[in-house]
Amino acid sequence: MDLCAAPGGKSTHLGALLENTGQIVACDKSWYKLDLIRENAKRLGVSNIKVSINDASKYNNDFEDKFDYCLVDAPCSAIGLYRKKPDIKWNRSLDDIKNLAQIQKIIINNAGRYVKKGGVLIYSTCSLSYSENEGVIKEFLDRNKNYKILTIEGKDILKLFPFDNYDGFSICKLQRLY
Repeated sequence: MDLCAAPGGKSTHLGALLENTGQIVACDKSWYKLDLIRENAKRLGVSNIKVSINDASKYNNDFEDKFDYCLVDAPCSAIGLYRKKPDIKWNRSLDDIKNLAQIQKIIINNAGRYVKKGGVLIYSTCSLSYSENEGVIKEFLDRNKNYKILTIEGKDILKLFPFDNYDGFSICKLQRLY
């Protein structure tokens, strides 16, 4: 499952990696954005993606315990994209980051209920802020004792810092134990 999938780049990449086997459920809350996912999948010849209208901030009982993997590339402040979008630093406030962190906490808690026992939840943002990453993960783990962090390159949360031709990202891999 790609819970916040539009415009479909991650979903189509995963579909290609799977060589069109298995099934990826790509979700977004906008019909227009679902069309973008469909168009990208068709253009790239990826046929194992099923699109689904879904607001990640609203719990969906139909998804409970259904997915081996769930990717949450959460809506965020995008402060890791300063290199490409320098105006972000002028258009984001501390209140914006706090409000986004609250939405992210809702989304990751919903996603945590969609993953099967033994499954994996990937949480990422294009932000480097503590509030949107470590703070979200800490609260999630405090509320969900049935999850543990699986390190990435020896780190609980992998931070990719913006330099040269890269953007800033934070990525955490979590496994549902029971």
